[in-house]
Amino acid sequence: MKDKLKILHLEDSPDDAVLVNRALQKGHINFETIVVVTKAEFVKGIAEFIPDVILSDHSLPTFNSYEALTIFKQCDLNIPFILITATISEDFAVDIMKRGADDYVLKDRLDRLPLALQSALAKFKLANDLRENLRVIDAIAEEKNIILESIQDGFYALDKDWIVTYWNREAEHIWGKRAVDIIGKNIWEEFPDSVGSISYVNYHKAVGENTVHHYEMYHEEMNVWLEVVAYPSAIGLSIYFKNVNERKLADLERVNMIKDILQRNKELEQFSYIVSHNLRAPVANISGLANELNQENLSESDIAELSKHLINSAGKLDGIIIDLNNILHIKGDISESKENVVLSAIIADILNGLLTPIQRAQLTVNLDVAAWDIIWTTKSYFYSIFYNLISNSLKYCKVETPVVIKVTTEMTEKAMVVRFNDNCLGIDLIKHGDELFGLYKRFHQHVVGKGMGLFMVKTQMDTLGGKISATSEVNVGTAFRLEFKIDED
Repeated sequence: MKDKLKILHLEDSPDDAVLVNRALQKGHINFETIVVVTKAEFVKGIAEFIPDVILSDHSLPTFNSYEALTIFKQCDLNIPFILITATISEDFAVDIMKRGADDYVLKDRLDRLPLALQSALAKFKLANDLRENLRVIDAIAEEKNIILESIQDGFYALDKDWIVTYWNREAEHIWGKRAVDIIGKNIWEEFPDSVGSISYVNYHKAVGENTVHHYEMYHEEMNVWLEVVAYPSAIGLSIYFKNVNERKLADLERVNMIKDILQRNKELEQFSYIVSHNLRAPVANISGLANELNQENLSESDIAELSKHLINSAGKLDGIIIDLNNILHIKGDISESKENVVLSAIIADILNGLLTPIQRAQLTVNLDVAAWDIIWTTKSYFYSIFYNLISNSLKYCKVETPVVIKVTTEMTEKAMVVRFNDNCLGIDLIKHGDELFGLYKRFHQHVVGKGMGLFMVKTQMDTLGGKISATSEVNVGTAFRLEFKIDED
C-alpha cells in the first residue's frame, strides 16, 4: 500500500462523508480524500486526482452509483470501487457486483470499511502481480520464439538499458564484432556512429511505443541492404535482419525498366505526332496537286505553277523522312566502336569547319580541360553533340555582341562532366522549359532553322548513357551541363 491512499468519495451528505473518514482513521488507514457530488466533479476527480480507490454512495440528487460505475468502466480504471449505502437488498447487491463494484458497505456498519478496503486493495495487487508475471513470461517466450525463428538470419537482443544480451553468428559477420566481445556492453557505446541513425530512431520508437518496427537500411562497409525488424518486449528489444540485396537490385531494375518503358512510350507518342502532322501536310499537298495536274484544259503556266508547288512539297517530305531516318539511326544500337576521343581536338575540328559564321560572330572560345580531356566514347556522336551546341551559339547570337563560349571539364565519382556556357540570346525556360529538347521546337523565329539541334543533342546523350540539363536567361545566355557516365569496361 502507498504511504498515503488517494480516495475519491462520491457523497452528497457532508455528515456521511465525515463518518466515512472517521471509520477509515479508526482502521489506521493513511489517506487523503476529495468528496464530489455531481457527475462533472466525479469525472474531473478521476482525471486530475488520479485516485487509488473510489467510494460511492448509491443515490445522489443528480447522479447515482450505476452511472458512476459506467464511467468507471469506460475509464478502464484498475482500482477498487466500493459502494457505501444506507440500505441494500440482496438483488441490488448481486446487481451492483455484476456491474463492476468490488464490495459494498452499509452506512450503519462503517466499522467494516477498513477491512473491506484493505481486502479489495490486496486482491487488486495480487491480480496486478499475476498479470505482470504472465506478461514477463509471455515476453520471454516470445523472445525465445523470435530467436528460434530468425536464427538463420542475423539476430541480437538488447535489454532495457541497451545492453547486448544475445549476438548470433550472422550479427558477428555483418557488424564485425564477436559475441564474446560485445555481449554485456551498451550497443550505442560500441557503435557510436549509429547514434541518430535510422536504427537508433526505430529502436527507440519500438521501445517507447511498444510496437514492432520494420525498416530497411544500407550497410555501406559491407555494401549490403538489410531488412530489419525490431520487436519490443518486457525485458528489452529483439532485432533480426537479413540480406535483401537481390530484392533491392530487382526493385531497382524494375524501376529502371518502368522508366525506360515510359520514356519509349513518350517517344512513340512524339513520333506518332510527327507522322500524323508533319508527314500528312506535304503528302496531302502532293495528292491535291497531283489531282489538279490531272485536270483537262490546264494552261502551260498553270502546269508550271502546280509543278513548282509539287516539287516544293516533295522536297519537304524528303527532308522530314531524312530527319526521321537520322533519329532512328541514333536510337538504334551503337554500331560504331568506342575509342579514346580528345575533347580539345574535337572542339578545334568543329571550329575549323565553321570559319565564316565564327568570323561573323567574332567568336571567342575559352577552353579549360584541366580536369580531363580524353574520354572513351563513340566519336561521331561526341562530335555531333558539340557541333550542334557550338553552331546553335553562333546562330542565335546577339547583334553586335561578340560571342563568348566557355567549355570546362569536371570529374565526379561516377561521371565525366562538361559545362558549356554561352552569352547568346538565351531561352525563356519558364515558358519553354518542357520543350527545350523537343523535336522541331524552335524558340527564335528570326533565324532559319528546323528545331532539330537540341533534340539531336539530347538523343545522342541518351544513346551514350549520359545526361544533359540546362539553365538559361533571355539576353544573357545559356549554360548546359553534360554528364557522361564513366565507362567501366
